[in-house]
Amino acid sequence: MPEGIARRMQEEGIAKADAFLTSTWCARRLSKAELNKHAPREPIEGWEFYVQPEENVYRCHVIVDHQFPYSLPKFLLADVPTFPSWPHVEPDGNLCLRRTNRILRPNEPADVLGVLLGQVVDLIRRGELGLNLEDFQAEFYSYWNFSLEDDAASVFSLLNANAPSRFVRIWPGETRSIVGESEAQVLTWQRHRWGNKPQFDKTVPACLLWLPEVLLPNQFPRSASDLVALARMVSNGKELLERFSRLKLSTYYFVLGATGANGPCFAAVSSQPPQTPEIRTFRKHGTLNGFRKGKMPQAVVAARLFSSSVKAQRLRIDRVDANWIHGRGHDPHQPVLALKHVIVIGCGSVGAPIAEQLTKAGVGRIDIIDPEALTAANTGRHPLGAESIGTNKAIGMAGRLQRDHPHATVRGFDLSYQEFIFRHLEILQSASLIISATANWTAENLLNAQRIRGEIDAPLIFTWTEPHACAGHAVLLCAQSPCLQCGMTTEGALKTNVTIWTDSRDGELTEPACGAVFQPYGFIELQATISLASGLAIEALIDPAKRSVHRVSQTTTAFLKSAGGEWNPNWIEGYAERATGGLQTEINWEKNEQCPACSSKSIDESSISESQIGISNSPSALAS
Repeated sequence: MPEGIARRMQEEGIAKADAFLTSTWCARRLSKAELNKHAPREPIEGWEFYVQPEENVYRCHVIVDHQFPYSLPKFLLADVPTFPSWPHVEPDGNLCLRRTNRILRPNEPADVLGVLLGQVVDLIRRGELGLNLEDFQAEFYSYWNFSLEDDAASVFSLLNANAPSRFVRIWPGETRSIVGESEAQVLTWQRHRWGNKPQFDKTVPACLLWLPEVLLPNQFPRSASDLVALARMVSNGKELLERFSRLKLSTYYFVLGATGANGPCFAAVSSQPPQTPEIRTFRKHGTLNGFRKGKMPQAVVAARLFSSSVKAQRLRIDRVDANWIHGRGHDPHQPVLALKHVIVIGCGSVGAPIAEQLTKAGVGRIDIIDPEALTAANTGRHPLGAESIGTNKAIGMAGRLQRDHPHATVRGFDLSYQEFIFRHLEILQSASLIISATANWTAENLLNAQRIRGEIDAPLIFTWTEPHACAGHAVLLCAQSPCLQCGMTTEGALKTNVTIWTDSRDGELTEPACGAVFQPYGFIELQATISLASGLAIEALIDPAKRSVHRVSQTTTAFLKSAGGEWNPNWIEGYAERATGGLQTEINWEKNEQCPACSSKSIDESSISESQIGISNSPSALAS
């Protein structure tokens, strides 16, 4: 550790710890050779002491690492019991204590040791008396994973974490397998994650046994006969096992599920049929010995196939189902969001992050529309980076989100919005919510007109920023009226902007190219608008709104002024808090009785003309 305050604190901390342990617990310093026994934990000092919570005396070690006193001491049983004997004791004897940062007080290491030593004594006492065996079940994954062999294969689970026991499907790989409720579910996940490869063509049956309670370590299956014993614990287990044994599989995969104190959990096990040698080195299923083919009773087949001589290979299992990924099984909104379909129009620096946030929030299906390719200049405020330059934004973003979240369905369309509705109107009509992040009045006007005339039933969100992203807007429309035009000018500008600019170009700059205008703000400035729109979208999906609303985010006054802008007096009039900036506001999106788009006078039997909505076969310029 470098010289200075950290070194001095460490030396003082060790001296205080030594004084406390030697005087209060009759501890002695560990030798260098004794410290080396704990080398994987990188100790720099350690002590030995004894505790006797009940009948037996236990030799313990406490060690500190190079970060001490800014890290907590570790306590170990020096005479390591067979693992797993007690809950919260790791294979090297380390005691898993309640190590929270609230205990950490670098200036008072003796107090810290006193608190932790109390936990040590209580843990050993409860272990000796067998008072905490249920902790094995509450923390099942820790003990199951510790029990695995170093080269244990992994299983990714898409299964629903509930009863009953049932047959499921598994794609078996050499080092990693995928198990799910159906073949379609498993193969779709595979293709979403790794691409449409030829090996992702079929699955095989697996057996899920939903047990009445979580297994204790001494119940972990070691042979196939242990799986038979577990099957007898469930109501239809014997029938499932006999049906499973009829299948001529090279490997039999079992998933064990149960619900414990901390929720449902899974384990995975595989077994292979017994083999017996024949001449010329060929091997055959040992289950047939002594019987002609087809003459062996099924009960005997099952007994031989899953006998005590057949090893049960325990496997590592990781849940990758949507319910676990989004909230670890405790997000009450996940079952709702997983069924929702959102369309994001515009995959620029606002639309792309919105699509990403909604995917991470658990929306089950997202379609992204944008006709433009990513340029180098876009990468400063777009989720896609340099490797995607030249790639269509929608297709590139959808591909990345699909690989990262294979349980969802994310698609990209290299089309303008006008082209999309001519080719995929049925997709639009199936949406739960449509978000427009185009900053393109032509596309927004068309979408607004479709909503007014009932071509689209889904709620709409329009989102955009003012110059330099000093203000952001998200408007949720949940009925045909009010419409977007109600609050806009006929040119597509908000009737009352939040900011005003002394520069007639609103701070726009021009690249050395024809028509290449831009504003030099970055990704950070956009975050308020992105979160504004994403949050409103989630609310609309979970609890469909009864009214149309307009949410506004404001940057700080200092940033606004540094960019050359001011707050619009019409915006802050009567609302003193708006003049300070740095806040979010929600107001009603009011109906305009004279609206040229949705007033009763404007809606008649004639359809809106192509010139009014700007229908064109050429791509529109969506936000970059």
